[in-house]
Amino acid sequence: MKLYLTRHGEAVAAEINPDRPLSALGEKQVNSVGEKLHARGIVVDKIYHSGIVRARQTAELLAPQVQAGSVLPLPGLRPEDLVEPMEIEVATWTQPVMLVGHLPFMAYLLEALTLHSASVIFNPATVACLAPVGDGWILEWVIHAAETR
Repeated sequence: MKLYLTRHGEAVAAEINPDRPLSALGEKQVNSVGEKLHARGIVVDKIYHSGIVRARQTAELLAPQVQAGSVLPLPGLRPEDLVEPMEIEVATWTQPVMLVGHLPFMAYLLEALTLHSASVIFNPATVACLAPVGDGWILEWVIHAAETR
């Protein structure tokens, strides 16, 4: 079982749109990451997102690239949520899953799952692949968006 922790692409400023959807650059970033995932042959059973617009849009853009069976909101993936409930949830999954969320949550979840042995700079549109090992997880690789500015 693989777990893919994903940060959403760049969003527009709140002054432009208070819902903060993906910007044009954010869409390019997510598409770039999606192409890289597809090239690696990554397939996931489900993509869960925080329910926040930019995370949902990121999940929807990535879904065809990773042949996701479904894209669903999941409580507990918001920026300031506690990681412990998600650690428990993740432990029950048997199929590859992608989580799409925000900082600082994604960084905290990665550190908790790897028992503080790994950290990643989650720039917009970053994916970290984790695999279970013993009582924890190991960071296998990280994909960042291509520079598209």
